[in-house]
Amino acid sequence: MKNSKTLPEEYFAAVGRGDVEQALSLIAADADFQTPAGRLPVPDGVRAMLNGYVSGFPGSRFEVTRVFGNDDEMAVEGNWVGTHGGPMSMPDGSKLPPTGKSVRVPYVTLFKLKGDKITSHHAYWDMASFLGQLGLGAR
Repeated sequence: MKNSKTLPEEYFAAVGRGDVEQALSLIAADADFQTPAGRLPVPDGVRAMLNGYVSGFPGSRFEVTRVFGNDDEMAVEGNWVGTHGGPMSMPDGSKLPPTGKSVRVPYVTLFKLKGDKITSHHAYWDMASFLGQLGLGAR
């Protein structure tokens, strides 16, 4: 059995490698998975979101700056950094062509953990800043 404290690190590393299936294997089937876009169903909604970021931002990474918590609950803070080098899936199903622009977006993710699974994932990031860095903000 994995150590619960390593699950967030393993999850972020898998996403950074583009290994969406490995990231999904760490999430409980009934997990409460929330993003700024709302609650996503596990696994299909989470898979679609992660695939969108992996294909749109190949080689992106999570820079972790602070971690708080214990075996059951953790908060991870940092910056997500990448370059928009591939098509990114949009919520309406369209694809945003690569802009070539780099992004650096601060995030906080709150995790609840049980054994070797993430049972809750609540992520918060500044979507306006993200879109603005891509040149997609309000004009």
